[in-house]
Amino acid sequence: MALSGAIIDFDGTIVDSLDAWRSLEGSLAADAHIEVTPEDRRKLTTFTLDETAAWFHTEHGLGESAAAVRATIDDYMVDFLSTSVRVLPGVEAFLEECKRRGVELAVASSSPQLYLQTALKGTGLLPYFSQIISVEDIGHSKREPHIYHHARELLGTSKDQTWGFDDSLYALHALREAGYPTVGVFDAHEGIPFEQWSDHATIAIRSFEDLSFDQFA
Repeated sequence: MALSGAIIDFDGTIVDSLDAWRSLEGSLAADAHIEVTPEDRRKLTTFTLDETAAWFHTEHGLGESAAAVRATIDDYMVDFLSTSVRVLPGVEAFLEECKRRGVELAVASSSPQLYLQTALKGTGLLPYFSQIISVEDIGHSKREPHIYHHARELLGTSKDQTWGFDDSLYALHALREAGYPTVGVFDAHEGIPFEQWSDHATIAIRSFEDLSFDQFA
């Protein structure tokens, strides 16, 4: 399976922003006087930001409204993405090689355009991607195949040569069910050892530094 197009996740896959999300989650939980359980966290991982804001407000009484909680989330994340986000090891070299080889690249993320544009511009990664797609643009979460099909149509690449890159098991499963080959970027917080990641992705890696174009041959 060659690589002619790539649909790449954002948080935890190409930029190191997961600590910010977890810190934000802890701050919201403290304000709501709750403890987020592992089961809650698995659910929240699959939520859109509006669903997350609604969960904290409706289920736990945080804020004057779900919109107010969402505004708090936006302020927190934009500040972080403007000042502290960093590109994960090996990512820029991989994107540069994709550019050299003519591989078409898209970001597909649960984060809104404001976050994506802020971070990609700040890190210098924006020019590598011809398409930047948020679930908020299409009205479907990454639990569903719509964002992947939409991205591939915009890229103009065939499904068998369009790879999905993600660090979340639910997204890797959605990509696989939709018929895409996948690269699973290991995240220890998913609760399974690296050795089992090969059960969930076509190619499993700990870091983009471990990825070779020979693996797509």
